[in-house]
Amino acid sequence: MTNRIENAIIKTLEFRLGAHGSPPEYKEEVMQTVRKRIEQGNKDYGPWLADDPRNYICEAFEELVDAMEYLAAEIHREHTNEDEEIRKSLYLAIQRLYSVAIQLVDLRRKLKNS
Repeated sequence: MTNRIENAIIKTLEFRLGAHGSPPEYKEEVMQTVRKRIEQGNKDYGPWLADDPRNYICEAFEELVDAMEYLAAEIHREHTNEDEEIRKSLYLAIQRLYSVAIQLVDLRRKLKNS
């Protein structure tokens, strides 16, 4: 069972991912994972709260850095290291995540100064 904030998160992501133009099956796979993670988060931590004191931009930045670390580690696995196409795809994903990380650092600085 999702609350108002969680429903808003899901609707925002569905709308933004739909604007991306990727094939619908990719969006659906991502959204299924979003819904599952929200449900699991409810079980583990409780529901999202409108007045949650966490800094969501900092939280997202830290999670993004974790994702970059996971992908960098995957590059060095033996089965991945032998496949040039997969390695290139992982490097590209890391570069894209880094671009998002830069945006989040910029947002964090702007909010700190406002």
